[in-house]
Amino acid sequence: MDDLARGLAGRLLQPADADYAQAKRVFLSLYDHRRPAAIALCETPADVQRCVEFARTQGNPVAARSGGHSYAGYSTPDGGLIVDVSRLDTVEVRDDGTAVVGAGARMAGVYSEIGRAGRMLSAGTCPSVGVAGLTLGGGIGVLGRKCGLSSDQLVAATIVTADGALHTVSDTQEPELFWALRGAGGGNFGVITSFTFRTVPAEPLTVWSLDYTPDRQSAILEAWQQWQAEVPEEMWSQVRIGSSERRAEVGGCFVGTNATPLVDDLARRIGPAQRRMQREFDFLGAMRHFATGNYERAAFASISRMLTGPMDPQAMVDLITSGPEMYL
Repeated sequence: MDDLARGLAGRLLQPADADYAQAKRVFLSLYDHRRPAAIALCETPADVQRCVEFARTQGNPVAARSGGHSYAGYSTPDGGLIVDVSRLDTVEVRDDGTAVVGAGARMAGVYSEIGRAGRMLSAGTCPSVGVAGLTLGGGIGVLGRKCGLSSDQLVAATIVTADGALHTVSDTQEPELFWALRGAGGGNFGVITSFTFRTVPAEPLTVWSLDYTPDRQSAILEAWQQWQAEVPEEMWSQVRIGSSERRAEVGGCFVGTNATPLVDDLARRIGPAQRRMQREFDFLGAMRHFATGNYERAAFASISRMLTGPMDPQAMVDLITSGPEMYL
């Protein structure tokens, strides 16, 4: 490890270093017990190249880390070398509307710069999520029905492949590798150092929610599934039900200002809500609204599934409420 440390512009932290314990912490405390062999705090793409070359020649397990939100703990391997790209976090919005984003940028910073430029980008809502893992896994967000996944908006990337080479990929440069980066999973083909995204002019966004008593959970699921299939692509929504916190709510985000008739229709189908919230924001304001309360570390397990048909509302409620801390 000493040779690697001398060759880096950034620091290489090992278990004996004072900052190691803090540096290895990620969003989920479930992985606090893991002990990577070293954490490379990369300052440049060349640092990333040196780490990959070192891992290849030494046979070390290696993992890239951007925001550290891997639900499966992939960015914190026991005994492995973590290639931490969090310092590669610049965001530049160009005159043509594209945004060049360092692989270590987190969504709060990405949205701030893009929003200030009068543009918007479809991506996730958690402010401390890193752009890299999000994009490489697809990137679902509140603008997704209107603007697509984060990976749909990717137009180029720079990547360090397993041989230590730095490549720029796009539709015209190494198009097969570029295709593989757009949703095939994080870190499978190399370590990304930057992304270039297509953004769109910002539009006003309407954020809304309907809160119900827990006895309405099945009615919410039944009405919401039918309603969501009928509304225009400008409307994104989600349901949150479960035994945890006795949740029974539905909410969403509409691209535009004429959401009221659509929300009224859903409320009629479910029944009178205990509480209704509806506010109009600019893009940055809406992203900050969704980010509220999402900065703290947590301890939970989560899984995603894409459904090809409607759910049985009562069966889903029975499943979700069968455990004390489960929610949808």
